[in-house]
Amino acid sequence: MPILTVLISGGPAAGRDASVADALAQLTADVLRKDRRLTSVAIAHVPDAQWIVGGAALDAQRRTSFFVDVRVTAGTNSREEKARYIAAVFARMRDLLGIPHEASYVHVHEVPADAWGYGGLTQAQRQGARLAAAA
Repeated sequence: MPILTVLISGGPAAGRDASVADALAQLTADVLRKDRRLTSVAIAHVPDAQWIVGGAALDAQRRTSFFVDVRVTAGTNSREEKARYIAAVFARMRDLLGIPHEASYVHVHEVPADAWGYGGLTQAQRQGARLAAAA
């Protein structure tokens, strides 16, 4: 049940933004083994003149950039899975946005199971219910 917060430099582009959301949801399912039906992607945009890297705005550098923050339940992915995910997201974003600034980021944010959830239940409550049902 991950949620991804995505910042993209420049303005909105409906077709591109839909492709970004689809690609990220699929990578999250494939690499991090998350249920795509429960994956949310929120995309926002930052004007190139307001995205500063190394002291210079992206419009002056004629570059693009992005930040992807995916929240997952702590302990549900290995170090190797997270590394593969970061590499795959960067590669796919390069395909979709053009060659981004090297200082574009992917953050796998691991959240304790008792600190988040959906539908009014924490992930810890869901895990407890699954264990009780299996017993």
